[in-house]
Amino acid sequence: MRPLFGSILTAVIVAPFGFASDALAACNGASGQAHPNGGGFVADTARVHATVYIGPNAALCGTTTVQSQVRIKDSAVVQGNAIVYQAAVISGNAVINDNASVSGTAMVTDQTLVTGTVAVYGAAMHL
Repeated sequence: MRPLFGSILTAVIVAPFGFASDALAACNGASGQAHPNGGGFVADTARVHATVYIGPNAALCGTTTVQSQVRIKDSAVVQGNAIVYQAAVISGNAVINDNASVSGTAMVTDQTLVTGTVAVYGAAMHL
């Protein structure tokens, strides 16, 4: 575990999702659709801007908000009430959950779980 801005990031192993149907499974069968910029799954309850890239194996679940020039790639999942904005990149098998926020040019990747009320911002990078 590494402390980041007074909070703890815990690395966990998250199974890769593979295809869009598996990304749907990450959202517990929630209704939704493919995002026009990248084809990733977006639950009907999520708020996402058209400029956001969501890769074909990525998923936005719950009441997440994703905006600006964000890139959600690989098998990454943003869920709960999480907020991702500005030019942040979420990739690998990373999961952004609960009330966490990621912003600026921050990068969260690999097997990282950002949860609770953690804020990752600026040029922070967690691999």
